[in-house]
Amino acid sequence: MCAGYQIYFHPPTLARISGNIQPMNLLEEIAINCPYCGESITVLVDGSLEQQQYIEDCQVCCKPMDVQVFISADGSCRVEARNEND
Repeated sequence: MCAGYQIYFHPPTLARISGNIQPMNLLEEIAINCPYCGESITVLVDGSLEQQQYIEDCQVCCKPMDVQVFISADGSCRVEARNEND
């Protein structure tokens, strides 16, 4: 893992719809560590978008993180958080 770059995986959230289990496309909080201060924080992930990228300030040290979210076909998500200058 490179300095200031962390990847998090989160298992899919599933719902039973008409007898079939399918991924839910809802907002979900995912815990990550800030690439600057290392503190555990949460980010809000929109499961209805396959890919997202945005800047979010750390809730502890207030430094800007570059957050990328990737949602797979099975509903699981991968969150990458890195410092803004990487």
